Amino acid sequence: MATWSIGTCIQSAREILKDEDSECYRYEQSELISYFNIASTQLLRLRPDVFRVTEQMLYVDPNETDYTSDDYVFPYPIQFYGAFIYFIAGYAELRDDEFSDDARASKLLAKFETELGGTHVPK
Repeated sequence: MATWSIGTCIQSAREILKDEDSECYRYEQSELISYFNIASTQLLRLRPDVFRVTEQMLYVDPNETDYTSDDYVFPYPIQFYGAFIYFIAGYAELRDDEFSDDARASKLLAKFETELGGTHVPK
């Protein structure tokens, strides 16, 4: 049985970003974990009802190295797992570098809000 961990969530975001070569990642692990934490704050903003079940928001230390262990099981209802993948990939795409695509980033972030049941208002 597959474990739905924070690490596998990050790895799935790396697949979207085409950043899977661990020898030369474009995005540092700590950077993507920070985006996971930002997604958690957005989950609280858009779906505060989720925290009636989980009771608290999880802060993940970006300096940890292995997020695939059982200690780092995805902490929110599993229906939001995919939304977190989209958010992490979208937020990473916002970074100003030669590989980023702002339109793609906007679509990924909108998908995050849609999957949470929120509405996305384009700017």
